[in-house]
Amino acid sequence: MTKKLIVGTSQFVADLNTSKGVIHDNPIVVRGDSEGIRVDIAMQWNDSYEEAIYCFTNNGENQDGGAHLASFRAALMRRLSAYAQAAFWLKDLEVELGADDIGEGLTASVSITHYNPNVNGRPKEELVSSVVEHIVDEKLGRFLEDNPSDAREIVDRVVLAAPARVAAREAREMVLRRRK
Repeated sequence: MTKKLIVGTSQFVADLNTSKGVIHDNPIVVRGDSEGIRVDIAMQWNDSYEEAIYCFTNNGENQDGGAHLASFRAALMRRLSAYAQAAFWLKDLEVELGADDIGEGLTASVSITHYNPNVNGRPKEELVSSVVEHIVDEKLGRFLEDNPSDAREIVDRVVLAAPARVAAREAREMVLRRRK
């Protein structure tokens, strides 16, 4: 499978998840344009423990992610946490949600296109960050509200990952203490 042929599409994410059990049937698609930047994101959670996020700028793959990866993660964390909090799904959770919990089992394609790569007056990374965060926050929020059963499946997956993360860390610490 060639990543560049289907960059930024829900089919790309669906293809990556073919051998995994998916948490919700169809990838979530988040798209928008602002300040000369086009954002195309597709994401889907599966039953694995790994995070797989592919980032692209102007159809070229970013191995290190870039500003849009950090912005995507921040907006995803903020929106899912706010949604779960508002629905009172976090009231019995004894640990705080972390970025690792949100990313567990997530497959995503985060693609941006600069229509005008020469940005005047603002650092490019700052502009990209604000655009990606705004679009993800708005569009993902709308998706969660419009698809409550998918939202519940995603939040359940994320909420189950938090105590498992803490238990795994405690188990590692116990093993390391025994070695000393």
